[in-house]
Amino acid sequence: MQLKIGGEPPSELLLFTSRLIFVPAIVAFFLNRWGDVFIICFQAVCANWFHSSHTLSAFYADQVGMYLLAFHTLLLAITSIWTPFLFVLGFGYMLVVYSYGQCNSCFCFDSDPVIADRYHASIHILGIAIYASSMLFFLPMEAGGIFELIAW
Repeated sequence: MQLKIGGEPPSELLLFTSRLIFVPAIVAFFLNRWGDVFIICFQAVCANWFHSSHTLSAFYADQVGMYLLAFHTLLLAITSIWTPFLFVLGFGYMLVVYSYGQCNSCFCFDSDPVIADRYHASIHILGIAIYASSMLFFLPMEAGGIFELIAW
C-alpha cells in the first residue's frame, strides 16, 4: 500500500484516534508541564492535519511531530527501571507494526484499508497511553509524577 497523499477520503477511525492525542495534553496541562502541552498539541494538530488532508506538507509536519514526541517520551522515562519494558513493548510494537509493515506490505500498510487503519489506530492509542503514563508514573511528585504520592 502506498502512502495516502491526496485524493483519498480521510479515515474516520484515524481522525478519531488522532484527536485522542490531545488527551495527554490535558494531563500535562493539569500537571503544569507546559513544554509537554506544546509538544503534544503540536503532534496532535499535525496528525489531525495529515489524517484529514493527506497532503505532503502535512505528512512531513506529522513526521516531525511524531519523532519529537517519541524522543521527548524517551527522555521522560530514561531514568526509570520501566524504560526497557516501555521501549520493548511500546516502541517495539510501533516499529514492527509500522516499519516492518511498510517493508512487507502488512499491518499499517496492508492492502485492505480497514486492516491498515486499525493497526495505525492502535499505534495512536498505544502512543497516547505511553505518553500519559510516562508523565504520571516516571516522574517524581514535584515534577508531576504520582509515585511519591503513593509512597507518602
